[in-house]
Amino acid sequence: MRIGVDLDNTLLKYDRAFLAAAAQLNLVLPNEVKTKQQIRSFARSKPDGELLWQRLQGLAYGVCIVDHADLFPGVKRFLWRCQQRAHQVIVVSHKTEYGHFDSSRTPLRVAARDCLKKHGLLAAQSTFLHQLFFESTRTEKLHRIGTLNLDVFIDDLPEVLEGLKELALTKILFSPNLQFSEDADLRQSAVTITSTWQAVDSQINGHWTQSDIVNLSKHFTNQRVEAVYPLKQGGNAGVYRVDLSTDDKARVGSDSSCVVGDGTTVKLKVYPIDPNHDRIRSEFFGISNLLKQGMHHLPKPIYVNSDLGIGVYEWIDGYPLNETDLDHIHLCLTFIDQLHGNRQDKSWKQFPLASAACLSGVDITNQISVRLEQFRISRTNHSELDNFFKHSFEPLLGEITAWVKQNWLKSGAAFDKALPRDKQTLSPSDFGFHNMIQSQAETITFIDFEYFGWDDPTKLISDFVFHPGMRLSELQKQIWMKGCLKIYGEHIVPRLQVTLPLYGLIWCLILLNDYRPEIWHRRLLADSSKADEKAHILQIQLGKAIALLKDLRLGYRQLVSDHLGL
Repeated sequence: MRIGVDLDNTLLKYDRAFLAAAAQLNLVLPNEVKTKQQIRSFARSKPDGELLWQRLQGLAYGVCIVDHADLFPGVKRFLWRCQQRAHQVIVVSHKTEYGHFDSSRTPLRVAARDCLKKHGLLAAQSTFLHQLFFESTRTEKLHRIGTLNLDVFIDDLPEVLEGLKELALTKILFSPNLQFSEDADLRQSAVTITSTWQAVDSQINGHWTQSDIVNLSKHFTNQRVEAVYPLKQGGNAGVYRVDLSTDDKARVGSDSSCVVGDGTTVKLKVYPIDPNHDRIRSEFFGISNLLKQGMHHLPKPIYVNSDLGIGVYEWIDGYPLNETDLDHIHLCLTFIDQLHGNRQDKSWKQFPLASAACLSGVDITNQISVRLEQFRISRTNHSELDNFFKHSFEPLLGEITAWVKQNWLKSGAAFDKALPRDKQTLSPSDFGFHNMIQSQAETITFIDFEYFGWDDPTKLISDFVFHPGMRLSELQKQIWMKGCLKIYGEHIVPRLQVTLPLYGLIWCLILLNDYRPEIWHRRLLADSSKADEKAHILQIQLGKAIALLKDLRLGYRQLVSDHLGL
């Protein structure tokens, strides 16, 4: 297959480059202005804003590109998979020789090549990119594409793909912000719209195969792979058991302290592409840090490759918890107590927030709004989903939000004030029985720390209660809630009373995530056999959301009292 791809804002992401360009021009940006789009809007709002924006572009695409332009998450893995399949990837970029108003006269095309070399895409031994073309105008770019006999072309500009409408090739719009997701003309012209490189990867390279995993394994060991077994226990990452040969011991990666022994079995995770959260940092480096601080019941990290989005961990020979009792609740409480006690260690000072962390009432309601917006296209394609939102969810959302705002000050803070760091905790986020493995020796191991980071304790408490994989009895909920209050303090009760109903609403939306195309791609990464069961899965998840919403409607004012058995 011959795959054409644009360069700027498709392969290369320029947020940091534009921040560096702004610094060179001594342009002081507000704290909330961080992305290229935000900088463009801010610059254009200034006197002579269009001139300022052109100067920023000249610097960002020139002197700032090599050190500050990044690959979009998932690009390297997409190119690696193309390489495995012998696809030819050809870059066709609209790029002039020099930038606007760039006094350094930096050759833009040379700088772009240097940037690609730095990211390992044009290394002498690499075949990631088959050819690279720079064209001075969009017309010349379109003409070049037409001469290359391509099967696919990927671009971030709808007008480029519109210019290719006469060509018999697959057209993919890469729009990480889904800015053009509702462009009817685009949809009618058979353009596929994607927001992540994982979605592009899935469309072009298909499901992960055993051969893919065997080839990935070569990155962390020189032992022969005896067997690969996909594990279908998760809904996001692709997880595999990899059995290595019984040959002599082999070194792992470039770290001589990591050794895979004779006949060792490991767990390999292929992480989903998440532009909003660094899952590898949360899990691999988070667990590594916790083990250094003396915590137990965690799998040992062995190897990580961030470019390919993989992590390797020791294999825990055990089974999921099929039956739970109060001892398991107490074990969870002991674990989060240790986490909370370790939070003062200086190694956590720069550690990121947990995925979807909420530190204020505004954070929670904003997250609900964002999650609702993510269903916009799905609602047009699924009338049952639209009816649920329109007639059930949104009316109750308005009612609960009004009640929460009336009672929020009882929590001791303003609705929009963030919880200070000394009141936060280190949270596994996705925490509970569904992420615990019990060995034959009855030892428990906590797994899946992809969302780990700083968060409000009330979110950790709420997520444990609402997670559909928990199925807690009323007694278990009481023990959990009372134990958490001992760890975090009784003073959090008023805050818990107003946050718990909102987190319940968020869980209604999480239950419906399979309706979202980008989430469905993650599900297939973990278990491709689900492809033929989508309609049935959506029906089940909608039923769960309806049931949870009904419970919230009947008792959102006294949720904490109910869970405490009062």
